[in-house]
Amino acid sequence: MSSSLDRYGFILAVFLFALLALSYNNAFSTDDDVYISLRYAQNMADGYGLVFNPHQQPVEGYTNFLWTLILAGAAAVKLPLPILSAFLSVFSTILLFITITIIAHRQREFTPRFPISLPVILLASFPSIALWSTTGMETLFFSWLIMMGVLAIGVEERKSRPGYLSGVIWALAALTRPEGIAIGLLVMFMSHVENPKRWQRHPALFQRLAGFLIPVAAHVVFRKLYYGEWLPNTFYAKTTPTGDLVPNGIIYLKGFLAEGGLALLILLVVGLLIRPKISGLWTILVTSSFYLGYTVWIGGDWMAANRLYVPILPLLVLGASAVIAKFKHAVRWFGYAVGILLFLHILISGYIAQKPFQKGSTLAQRVLGDPEPVDVLTELGIELRRITERTIEQETLAVIPAGKVPFYSGLRAIDMRGLCDHHIAHSDWQSSGGTMLTGHIKRDPDYVLDQEPDFIVLTGAKRKPDKPLPPITVRPGKIADKWTIIDHPEFKRCYEAVTVHLENGDKDLLYFQRTCPKVKHAL
Repeated sequence: MSSSLDRYGFILAVFLFALLALSYNNAFSTDDDVYISLRYAQNMADGYGLVFNPHQQPVEGYTNFLWTLILAGAAAVKLPLPILSAFLSVFSTILLFITITIIAHRQREFTPRFPISLPVILLASFPSIALWSTTGMETLFFSWLIMMGVLAIGVEERKSRPGYLSGVIWALAALTRPEGIAIGLLVMFMSHVENPKRWQRHPALFQRLAGFLIPVAAHVVFRKLYYGEWLPNTFYAKTTPTGDLVPNGIIYLKGFLAEGGLALLILLVVGLLIRPKISGLWTILVTSSFYLGYTVWIGGDWMAANRLYVPILPLLVLGASAVIAKFKHAVRWFGYAVGILLFLHILISGYIAQKPFQKGSTLAQRVLGDPEPVDVLTELGIELRRITERTIEQETLAVIPAGKVPFYSGLRAIDMRGLCDHHIAHSDWQSSGGTMLTGHIKRDPDYVLDQEPDFIVLTGAKRKPDKPLPPITVRPGKIADKWTIIDHPEFKRCYEAVTVHLENGDKDLLYFQRTCPKVKHAL
């Protein structure tokens, strides 16, 4: 960094990130979905392979191959996976901040008098970055690899080096998330088109593509040979071929645009009109537009806080910051004014939208005296392990939240959403009485009950009688999912509810235990 102002700006960004992370999260609290990857990683470390259930046909129920392999390596040396995954997610965020600052430093639009830390400050002001930085998911790791790919292309082009390294980095991004394939190809091709020396740099493009496509193709072949599918099982579980989830995707996109995304896109479009032109804007705009359209087509995400848009946020803030720097060249105060207004808009709009996540956060516990939240799914998994560890027969669990409960219980599990179940993932989608929740569209109660599971877990908890649900405002498009298995005659006949009281928190554990004798072996 070229000045003390840059250093202070970076420190401010890290401080803001830490403050938001403590304000929106319970420190190092991992998301349920990451435990699916942890289960695969632990099974691999234990010698069973990349499987959800040992001794069963492999199903690719994860979409983060490289992240899962890293965790499997950690499991092999007996590191605590939940804590480690959260730490790696936070560490990836810091690496992301550093990488963005390096890229900004190399951009010609940033003069010595303009703070090159502006992009990282803008990025840190998004609550979604803080929210997803401690969940243990691969989101921020993926974002960092994308920016490393951008940085590598820039270095190769400036110094006329071969393109193999950037291609390999983009391959690592594609192995971390499937979306990395499209993002990588778009960035590689668009950056080449924007390069004034592109006619001399054709060999570097082909080298880049080779470094990218060979590992990606090898992974696809592995998937087909090991899992029997060309695409991840989660793709079949979460999507429809006819765009039925587009209305959900539009609602999801609107939330992102209202929380700063639209302002960033407007700045990019305005930047296209500025002369001399700002290098890389077309690459950012085309890549981001394609990705936004993709997220709309798949229906967005049932999770809040713009998780799917975190990977392209660094690209957007880099482009927008370059445009703001150009404003400053024309009128000194105007660039600073736009930067400050954009910062406040992102911070305030995100604060309003994500305010529900502040309850029970680390900061709320320390400052406001909020009670520490009870992780009911972890408690339920531990409870099921306790009651089954002395039995000889291998019990089976049918579960909707397929992360923490299977991971901590160690039971064979049927994922009722189909992420880790081939049959359910390939079944026809169901709209739950005219409504759909992205990622929850596949189910087959007959198939589940035919397996005669010993336990069935729906939400895993119920509110205590003396802890009624406070009034909440439901965001448009967010619906309560209805699981039709509870109305099935076989479920009503053979399963009874079991409640386990918890001393703390506002919920008790709830699961359903089979009472009828089994006719066939489960699974």
